[in-house]
Amino acid sequence: MQAQRGGTGWSFESDRRGSTESRGHGDPTLAMNSLERTMNSVTLYSNGTAVISREYEFKDREPLRIAIPVRKSDLDDVISSLSVFGNVTITAPPTYTPTNAQQTELTLNPKNVIKDLAMKLAGASVEIEAGSVCTGRLIGLHPHRREVEGTVVEQCGLVVLTEKGVRQFEVSAVTAIRFTDPLVQAEIDKALQASLGQIKPDSSLVELTVQPNEGATSAVVMYATPVAAWKIRYQLRLSSTETELEGQAVVDNDTDDDWTETLITTITGEPITFSTDLAEIRRPARSRVNVVSDRATGAVIAEPEIAMYDAIEELHAYSSAPGGRMAKRIMSAAAQPSTPPRERAVQAQAEVKESGDFSVFRSPNPVTIRAKKSAVIPLFRTALSEARAVLFYNEKDDPQRPFRAVRLKNEAAHSLGRGICEVVVDGDFQGKCVLETTKPGDDVLLIHAKETGVRVFKEPKRVESRLMAIKISEGTVYREDMKRQKTLYRIQNSHSAAFLMEIEHPRAWTGSTLAVSVSAGDFETVDIPSGQRIRSNLEAKGTLVVTVMEEQVEKQSFALRISWLQSNLIELKAPASNNKEIQKCLQLQKQVDALQADLKEKEDAAKTLEEEQTRLMKLIPNGHNEQANAWRTDLATAEKELRQLRRTAIPKLKHQVQEANKELQEALSGLQFSWS
Repeated sequence: MQAQRGGTGWSFESDRRGSTESRGHGDPTLAMNSLERTMNSVTLYSNGTAVISREYEFKDREPLRIAIPVRKSDLDDVISSLSVFGNVTITAPPTYTPTNAQQTELTLNPKNVIKDLAMKLAGASVEIEAGSVCTGRLIGLHPHRREVEGTVVEQCGLVVLTEKGVRQFEVSAVTAIRFTDPLVQAEIDKALQASLGQIKPDSSLVELTVQPNEGATSAVVMYATPVAAWKIRYQLRLSSTETELEGQAVVDNDTDDDWTETLITTITGEPITFSTDLAEIRRPARSRVNVVSDRATGAVIAEPEIAMYDAIEELHAYSSAPGGRMAKRIMSAAAQPSTPPRERAVQAQAEVKESGDFSVFRSPNPVTIRAKKSAVIPLFRTALSEARAVLFYNEKDDPQRPFRAVRLKNEAAHSLGRGICEVVVDGDFQGKCVLETTKPGDDVLLIHAKETGVRVFKEPKRVESRLMAIKISEGTVYREDMKRQKTLYRIQNSHSAAFLMEIEHPRAWTGSTLAVSVSAGDFETVDIPSGQRIRSNLEAKGTLVVTVMEEQVEKQSFALRISWLQSNLIELKAPASNNKEIQKCLQLQKQVDALQADLKEKEDAAKTLEEEQTRLMKLIPNGHNEQANAWRTDLATAEKELRQLRRTAIPKLKHQVQEANKELQEALSGLQFSWS
């Protein structure tokens, strides 16, 4: 599309080869590709966004005024994406009323308009017609009473300040009032518009005018707007001869416009969309800038990095499963026609293509969806060759009953979006489920009904803990402990038909290893985020026992302490308790304990002597000569003993304790031992 400046606006000429310029939401080229077939199209995304393209035809060379009704809440989306295509000139640019534009405070009372205006517009310049024409300024109303034929009547006069003074006009005699001030008249117009807008208070208009250039017959206006999200519904039909998956789109037109003869395109992708302030009047607040900083720069700390987890290994091809052939046989055995086959109605299918991460479904023919109406539009039908009936069990869904399910591969050339799926077997409804988003070639499990003929008894055993290994080196203990738990699944089948059984077993501990065994037949396991999926065959009228052994080894290291040797080796009478180096460490610890006990005894004795001295010094001033002298002798003796403890005995013991601890730590650091 090319643009050139004209005398009254911009002229747009389309090269008819489609535009690759992206405006607004999604990719408008998806809608532009259909312009040559029809100019009316609606492209719907599953996140509730629509790109609408409308064709407007010209009558002769007359300018065309286009008005697009838009919800006020959606106004910013429309004006941010509005585009005009065609050999036309935009003579009046798109205009709209901002959602937060200041509205008039004037309101009108439709039951008594003249009195209402006279009171609210006092001071306005007016021109009054009441038999004659009078100009002046409106003052207000003057209510009064008047006797008519013996009856008192309430009346009201319109009071106007004129060149000759204040005049009063009976309201009943006034035939016209003209407000001569353009500003006042504009406020009245706003009030009238606001009153009319109460019909659709949430609606607004985007208006523009286009002029056709030479040879132009029509123009196309395209814009994006939020709408009701379209949904996809599926029907999976299984029989003994074929399996078919059908998809249909449920489209809701919740706008105020009819989608008449419109090509509907539905897209499973979700382009990024958000609300903006384009539809609002906003005056940015200015920030204050100080020349001198209020605070000096402090420490700068980067946020911690988050380690990326390894991707979970994808499910390998299900066709190689040991129960694959069994599953096909089950499907054939279960397919017992209960109703005669019926021929499906013929309905045109949508054109399908992949566009990046999106699946695009375009209706082959225009359809009509009236405003506030919904429609079901066919999308595709795909024959399936790899669909298997299975029983699925997960304790959180039902602790004793599995569910019937169908495992199938997406054999369509496009992705399947998330939607409701109805499962029909030989014409009989079997249940509903949710089909999650599935890429071409991926597997999906459709769980649609509870199985009442099979019971599952899950028996988790007691958790066992065991010390696996110990290593002592350079004063550090390295220890390995193992936790183990056995879980039994006892499955009883009361049906006379066999099944392929799938069990989802969740891990109890992160990073644990799972070992699986079954009582009979082959099995396979596949990793899932929470644990493992176990597949095995369940024979008719049979019992299957699935055993899962979960183990986790925890490693820890810590500084070696003599207390740990005492509690983990000596008290347990472990073989390592007779190790000479360990016995040496224990003897050294006993020496340390003895010295510390002696030190505590000496410190306690010193404390007792200090208390005795304090007591004697209080007694001496109050005693007689002989008694006071005896106390003085005791005080001197206590001081001599205390001095010997503080200066000699206690420092010596502290040094001995320090040396003994040093020797003990050297012995612990040099201890080398391992056991498993």
